[in-house]
Amino acid sequence: MAHEFDAALPWVILAALTDPVALTLAHDLARAIALLRRAAHKKAIEPPILDALKEQGENALILLNAAATDDYERDGFSWRVGESRIELFADSNRGLCKGLFDLLMNIGFQWKGIHTEVVPKPHHAAVYRLASVSNYCSSGSRSMQRLLIQREMSAAKQEKLLKWASRNNVDTVIFPLQVRSSALISTAKNYAFSIEQGGWELSRLLPRRYFLLDRSLFRMAYGKRDRWHNFCPTNPNTIKIIRKESQRLFQLFPEILVYHIWPDRGYEQQWCSCPTCRAFTPAEQNRIACDAVADVLQRIKPRASLSYYEQNTERNDIALRPNLFRIETLPEQAQSEPWILFYR
Repeated sequence: MAHEFDAALPWVILAALTDPVALTLAHDLARAIALLRRAAHKKAIEPPILDALKEQGENALILLNAAATDDYERDGFSWRVGESRIELFADSNRGLCKGLFDLLMNIGFQWKGIHTEVVPKPHHAAVYRLASVSNYCSSGSRSMQRLLIQREMSAAKQEKLLKWASRNNVDTVIFPLQVRSSALISTAKNYAFSIEQGGWELSRLLPRRYFLLDRSLFRMAYGKRDRWHNFCPTNPNTIKIIRKESQRLFQLFPEILVYHIWPDRGYEQQWCSCPTCRAFTPAEQNRIACDAVADVLQRIKPRASLSYYEQNTERNDIALRPNLFRIETLPEQAQSEPWILFYR
């Protein structure tokens, strides 16, 4: 096998055209080859994409092949490069995505940020040197990474973040409870991401318009009711509303089975100080609210789970529902990009 990739060869990409993930990745590969040809001062023509089940032919071939499974834990892949044939095999579509961009990085592509794509320069003519002629990565050999799509981001930035994540070994995308565009969900599915929902969303379950109707629903701070951050979790009417709102949101995407419900960013330790709530610590007030949401999720989706934020040093005497799991480090507290969250 040669340690080179000749972008000028008449490459043909073979993929399962009926699979949206395989087709999306095939188009990404075709675009990358066109960029390599342009960098070599050749016509930036994308190679044709043909059905792997029907076509073989005599041209230089790139085969994209993945096992038919929805198991996101099976993300292993292997690829090898020959003079006129490249084969990429994966344990799943998630592995196919990881394997393809691993191959492109081996050729020299880099994605340093959501706005920066580095296209390598050819060694000579349209020939690119490879770091290796093969690679193998077994399933489950990497730490799980989750991309948090924040509500405040524009739709354009969210789209760019998804593309960046597909190229940088992110496994899961966490969308807001109220997704800005259903097209973003489709894009995430086309890159074989596992999809979750939530974030700093707990206050969203009590729409702020209720402040004009009943201020007692909201957090008391320094003797006044605060409209903007968290709420009063010991008020039965508050619990009633957040249960109703969470039921509506959980039903929007039946296939999603993991949710994240955290207090307002920067106000994780600032809860209600009304006479009833004073008997509970901030962590306990958070648990009261999360238990109410978890009850709704258990009824609607018995297999689903819900994360809550709590530091392990906080005192609490409120029991948790079995479908809740704790996160002790929020994305911006992690030693990584602010939108990346690590946990298993």
